[in-house]
Amino acid sequence: SPFSLLLSLSVSEENGEKAEKETEEAAEAEEPPQLKERKKKVKREQKTVSDGGFDFWNELEIQRIKFLNYLSRNFYNLRFLALFIAFALNFILLFYRVSDSPPGEEDILEGSGVFEEEEEGSGMEEAGGEEDEEEGPVYFFLEESTGYMQPSLSFLAILHTLISFLCIIGYNCLKVPLVIFKREKELARKLEFDGLYITEQPEDDDIKGQWDRLVLNTPSFPSNYWDKFVKRKVLEKYGDIYGRERIAELLGMDLASLDISAQQQEKKSEPDNSVLSWITSIDIKYQIWKFGVVFTDNSFLYLVWYLVMSLLGHYNNFFFACHLLDIAMGVKTLRTILSSVTHNGKQVGGATEALLSQRHTYSHTCTETLSL
Repeated sequence: SPFSLLLSLSVSEENGEKAEKETEEAAEAEEPPQLKERKKKVKREQKTVSDGGFDFWNELEIQRIKFLNYLSRNFYNLRFLALFIAFALNFILLFYRVSDSPPGEEDILEGSGVFEEEEEGSGMEEAGGEEDEEEGPVYFFLEESTGYMQPSLSFLAILHTLISFLCIIGYNCLKVPLVIFKREKELARKLEFDGLYITEQPEDDDIKGQWDRLVLNTPSFPSNYWDKFVKRKVLEKYGDIYGRERIAELLGMDLASLDISAQQQEKKSEPDNSVLSWITSIDIKYQIWKFGVVFTDNSFLYLVWYLVMSLLGHYNNFFFACHLLDIAMGVKTLRTILSSVTHNGKQVGGATEALLSQRHTYSHTCTETLSL
């Protein structure tokens, strides 16, 4: 029968496979132990070569994360260290000297007695010479006798620039996520409770509101804010009144993806870990909005200004004097006093401007009345 034929064929195939395995095992048993060890070593080397590059990149990523965490933990210590180095640089700058002659020539002129001969001249010649004589170049040089101040100044300037750059990285790791979270929270609350961009539009001169419009239809929003379903809440709240299609288009949502039954029927594909898929998965609009929020943050702009002044200090050392303003920004009490003084100054300036305009109007009215 055909069933018996199939059974016999399967039994013969199993017997053939068993025989092949027995012959392979017998051949391996007959092999010398040295050859077996060589094969094992080759397999181990192949595994180490394949896993070596992967382990290297993993270790590099771990060290990078540790370094960024270290900078974020010691952000305020780095700021204090930069302030201390700025004090040291400005202390060295106190030894700079201003002269009309290059360094080294003044001693020669004093020894030759040229200044004494000029002082013996008549008063009329001095008066006429001061009027006709043009101002010559002015020389700034570091007056020292030890020889270690100039190398110390150069070393501290490089160290200060490096620490200023590390402060920006530390701020990016420590404070930027909080800045993005606050901005996303503010936008989500206005969108959900005030109906911003739905029931009302921001004014034309509201740059912040116009910039936040860019991130509404991005799939990454909200990223740092904890409420990930804020778009769905807005759609359910305002969809029946203003139209679900219109609000879904405003928020960048796909109505078909909101159907739970359709999501259950869809099979999840395996994640693609290639570089191309990683590049295409970047939300460019969200990243542009994020950069705009970061580069308009006052603290970040202050750190960038701090770094720029440190870089300019290599061109002219007196730019390091600007870093003494960090005392007012670093100490909270002084910063509060400075902000209160500037706020009161604005109020006083506004009041003065109002009084001047009122006085001008009053004098103009009195003049017209007297003329009549």
